[in-house]
Amino acid sequence: MPELSEAQGQDISITEQDELVRILHAQQVETQWWGHQPTMETVADIEAQVESGRAVRVPAEGRGYKISAKVKFEFRVLEKNTYVLLQKVAESWLAELQHRGIDTKDLFLVISSLARTEEFQRQLIEQGYPAAEHSTHVRLGAFDIATRWFEENRPQLLESLTTILESMVQNETINFIPEPTIGAHHVAFNRTKIH
Repeated sequence: MPELSEAQGQDISITEQDELVRILHAQQVETQWWGHQPTMETVADIEAQVESGRAVRVPAEGRGYKISAKVKFEFRVLEKNTYVLLQKVAESWLAELQHRGIDTKDLFLVISSLARTEEFQRQLIEQGYPAAEHSTHVRLGAFDIATRWFEENRPQLLESLTTILESMVQNETINFIPEPTIGAHHVAFNRTKIH
C-alpha cells in the first residue's frame, strides 16, 4: 500500500512547461465555478470557514481514503460539499474495484493535498511545482489524490480511479486534472451543481 507521504515527499524543483500550461488551461473552468468565493490568505481564514460551518475538518481516515501524514492539521479542511465529493470518490472507487473482482481489504486513496493558503500556493509556484496562481485549493474546493504508488505497483487501481473521475467529469460534477510530474490527480468540485 502507498506510503502516506508519497506525493508530497517528492523533491521537484523544475517542472515541464507543457504540463504547467495544460494544468492552467484545464483549471480555467474552476475559476468560473469558484472565482467569487473567498480565498484563504491565512490559516486563521481557514479556521474561520470551519467555525462558520461553510467548511469541515476532514478526518485523517475515512472509508477508502487516508490523508497523507505530510498534510498539516490546519490544512485538512474542505468546503462541505467538496468533502462529500471526496467521500463519494473514495466509495465509488472501492465499488468499482469490487465490481472488477479486486479485493478492497486494506486499499485506500492517499489524499495528498486539501486546503491551502495563498502564501503556501505562492511557495509551491516559486519552488517550481506545476501550480495555478488562482488555485481552487485556496477556496477549499479541491483535493489531490496521490497516484505514483498506483502507477508503479498496481496500475489497475489507478485505472479504476481514472474511470470514476472521468465519469464524474462527464456528469459535470467535477474537474479532474492529472498531474503526472508530482504523481497526483487534482479533483475540484463543481459548486454550480449545488441545488
